[in-house]
Amino acid sequence: MRIADPDKGELTGWLRSDTELAEIEQMVGWVSPRLNIRFELSDGELEIYRPDGQRFLIYEQQAEAREQEQQRAQQAEAQLQALRTLLQERGINPEDFNP
Repeated sequence: MRIADPDKGELTGWLRSDTELAEIEQMVGWVSPRLNIRFELSDGELEIYRPDGQRFLIYEQQAEAREQEQQRAQQAEAQLQALRTLLQERGINPEDFNP
């Protein structure tokens, strides 16, 4: 269990052992023994890092990344369609090249 208070720049956590909760003395930089994720505070904001060292994204960052990926996919589809059209204009059937 953890509590982050961005107004005070505090991060507090507890580790369960059997039937008790023990407070984690230094939560900043602490790595969960079960999940292997790391907790940090940066400018009062809680940051959580995956086992591979990459930061977990907050919802807004995830939404932005999804939007960018959708835009890239749409651009790639438009380029593919333009290429198909160009090949067809030159008398080449793009379907002949599908394995």
